[in-house]
Amino acid sequence: MSLEDVKTLVSGNEEQINTIYRQTEKRLLGMLKRSLTSLLVVPDELDYVVDEVTIARFNRIGSEGMSSESVEGRSANYNDNYFVGFADDIQRYIDSQLNPDGASQLGKVRFV
Repeated sequence: MSLEDVKTLVSGNEEQINTIYRQTEKRLLGMLKRSLTSLLVVPDELDYVVDEVTIARFNRIGSEGMSSESVEGRSANYNDNYFVGFADDIQRYIDSQLNPDGASQLGKVRFV
């Protein structure tokens, strides 16, 4: 998916969706850069994480700070960390990019 796909799936303030999408990309990239320091953009393999987290955050607008909500018999429980459901996928991606010695495979230059 992409930002345009997210906009199609959720109807709302386009500026809010754009802002949430950018913030989600930055946050995921920050998580990845702890292990993969040379990464400059969210990899294609993890684009779906940005999309899903953006939708979840957008749907929660107005309920920030609540751990659960009940309205007319309908209840919802919220997780404070939107990325927790994707932790295994994120770690699997990081592991796939590291050499056995733990060094990043990205951006390596060797002179012979």
